[in-house]
Amino acid sequence: MVAAGGAVHREKILGSSKLDFLVGDTYVEVKTPLQSLQLDIPDYVKTKKTAPFSSTERFVKHITELANSLQSHQRAILLTCFLYDNPGFQVVERNTNYEEVSAAVGRAEAARVESWQANFRITPGGVELAKYFRLSL
Repeated sequence: MVAAGGAVHREKILGSSKLDFLVGDTYVEVKTPLQSLQLDIPDYVKTKKTAPFSSTERFVKHITELANSLQSHQRAILLTCFLYDNPGFQVVERNTNYEEVSAAVGRAEAARVESWQANFRITPGGVELAKYFRLSL
């Protein structure tokens, strides 16, 4: 498979992580936040209260590897994907490791890791890209 930026390789080892893609000279890590839907849910829809999310070790490891990759690669991208039209990713509930995650994100931003968001929509014909935009970490 070849894209505009070069060959696309899935699940590439980088340091102690297996990152989602290497596209040409760019590492891309894809995340899909599932802890909470960031949209208005009508009152008639029953939802369960969730416990604070604490499984962040893998995220910290991956974003650190992305930042470290910039020593030998031109770009590194964290791509956050939603299967609905999310106006812009926000932390709704801070997880139990918020300070550690926030520090790792700050280091990645300082190293020039790019953060992008892609919103998709599900239609009878399949999944479509609704929009995408750059975020600041």
